[in-house]
Amino acid sequence: MSKPLLLGMNNPLSDDPEFDLYPYPEGSAGWRLWKMLPEGTTRRQYFDAFDRRNLLRARAWDVRAAREAAQALLPELDGRLVVVLGSDVRAALSLPRAEPLSWNETAVSAGVLRWVAFPHPSGRNHWFNQLKNMRAATRLLAELMKVESY
Repeated sequence: MSKPLLLGMNNPLSDDPEFDLYPYPEGSAGWRLWKMLPEGTTRRQYFDAFDRRNLLRARAWDVRAAREAAQALLPELDGRLVVVLGSDVRAALSLPRAEPLSWNETAVSAGVLRWVAFPHPSGRNHWFNQLKNMRAATRLLAELMKVESY
């Protein structure tokens, strides 16, 4: 059994995988995800609930490199529940467009990918500015904290 995988783009501050979607520094994508969890959730609980990974080990996003990395990663995702963070990651994985916060299954070269479409948690994404959207994201993340993949 494994934890849901939060799959992001890249870390502009570090190419060390330990810091993928890390809940620091304040304002980073990992910090925003952690802050979306139910009030009182500790960083340790965030680490314990999710595996975290970025597609690229580069400080800058590159569409071509992301597509190559995504294709190489697909076999490792078999049997995992993947939280796809944003449309750039979704596109790199060649997944179809989906409603925000929707649960999906898509046939891919490595089998069937079970995934959740999650808007990218950057400060530039205005989707989270609506309170109803933020509450829905918190409910979904709380639910995902309890999920294990087969």
